[in-house]
Amino acid sequence: MNDTIHHKLSQLPERPGVYLMRDAGRAVIYVGKAKVLRHRVRSYFGDPRDLHPRTQTMVSQVADFDIIVVGSEMEALALEATLIKRYKPKYNVRLVDDKSYPYIKLTLQDTFPKIAVVRGQPQLLDGARYFGPYTNVGAMWDVVRLIRRVFKLRQETKNSVKKRAGCPWDEAGAPMKRPCLDYDIGQCTGPCAGLVTPEDYGAQVQQTITFLEGRVEHLVSALTGEMARAADELRFETAARLRDKIYSVSQVQQDAKVV
Repeated sequence: MNDTIHHKLSQLPERPGVYLMRDAGRAVIYVGKAKVLRHRVRSYFGDPRDLHPRTQTMVSQVADFDIIVVGSEMEALALEATLIKRYKPKYNVRLVDDKSYPYIKLTLQDTFPKIAVVRGQPQLLDGARYFGPYTNVGAMWDVVRLIRRVFKLRQETKNSVKKRAGCPWDEAGAPMKRPCLDYDIGQCTGPCAGLVTPEDYGAQVQQTITFLEGRVEHLVSALTGEMARAADELRFETAARLRDKIYSVSQVQQDAKVV
């Protein structure tokens, strides 16, 4: 353990967050999340016999690490996924057999795409977009709920967390007279009742994709521009909704602090 690591271990906060292990060339070789950063990161630098052999190998190559402090475990989960996609660390587990792990699916072949959770190999020719696989199923459902609250996409009924919620509308059928409860509680924009255009709904879908791809800063910048335009045009309710969306999206990084 070098002096840099020793000093940083003494400064670790008892907060949730994400840690990035770096080799001597500053390349990120592992990304992990923690409920309590102080406990989790320090556990790597104790007795090597307490570690899995693969982890021992990884730690032997660590010359430095960074941490990002966030506000909750859910934010840590989302940021961890973002950073793994960005850096592709060689010691993050590559899931060879994905059949046991779920993916988040967006049915882009639909006029009004739905969010779904599926298992097994992605069907690459079905027109949908897949994100994952996720090893922590409970945390994945937290991400789905966050997406529905912020981006308001309809959800496949059979893939809801309780197996009985979700969008009851088949877009091939007639429009509904009034939207379902999801609209009333602010988790859908009501395409079933013609309350949102395909273009506006498509913007919601694209924002979701940008978020799941980990391009949070790009998304926040785009939303900020939309909010400014709405305010200039005196569309204050729209500006307020965008402000709330920016706040929710940027929680992954807004309060983050790299040490």
